[in-house]
Amino acid sequence: ATNNNIISFTPTNIGNDVQYTWTFGDGTGSQTALTPTHKFAAPGYYTVCLTAFRNNNCASTTCKTIYVSSTINCSGLTLNINDVRDPLVPNRVQFVATSNTVIADQLWTITKSSATAGTGTSTIHLNNPTYVFLDSGYYNICVRTTYAGGCVKDFCKTIHITQQMPFTTGCKLQVYPNPASAYANVLITLAQPTTLYAYVYNSLNMLVAQKVQQGFVGTNTVSIPTANLPAGIYRFRLVHGNDVCYASFIKN
Repeated sequence: ATNNNIISFTPTNIGNDVQYTWTFGDGTGSQTALTPTHKFAAPGYYTVCLTAFRNNNCASTTCKTIYVSSTINCSGLTLNINDVRDPLVPNRVQFVATSNTVIADQLWTITKSSATAGTGTSTIHLNNPTYVFLDSGYYNICVRTTYAGGCVKDFCKTIHITQQMPFTTGCKLQVYPNPASAYANVLITLAQPTTLYAYVYNSLNMLVAQKVQQGFVGTNTVSIPTANLPAGIYRFRLVHGNDVCYASFIKN
């Protein structure tokens, strides 16, 4: 029987002339108790073994892996959202869920306040995601967190995006090959050396790949690996100095 992280163990067969030795998989054990009760210090998987010993010619060991759940008081959980702004891309924000215990899963929804027709809700099933906003204004950010012990908690906050860097302005680039397979490449010509910041976003405006490299005078090639990206439509953004260049491409 289990009570959170306290578990009782009982042999399947009990003999009066048999000595039972238990190991609990956490560095502890019992050499005297027939049906021990053990409290595990932390949640996780443990391999519990029982050795039944009658004499030197008659002994048997059997093991079983168990899962110990966390002891969590759901009412005592705290939850908050930190929004971390990117100084190079003002409309790029990372959302971090903070709590007084470990969060196992996060489900985010991002909705623009006073949404106009055609403005929907973005749903992101990812821990501490990064999101790129295509418009300024107020947004409702909500997260539903699930904890190892099964507790679920919700939290929402409103943020304001004051500056946007839409994908429809700035210089245009060409991605090759397009459709892309292993890499998405662009060429950029520079009049002076500068640092190049390259970003790739999916159709939900989530950052899925990025790269920073030193640019030199003349033509530079910037390549980002795309082999592990799912098939779909992506946007390539290149920031250098005060200039922002963009391109769209297909990943097959």
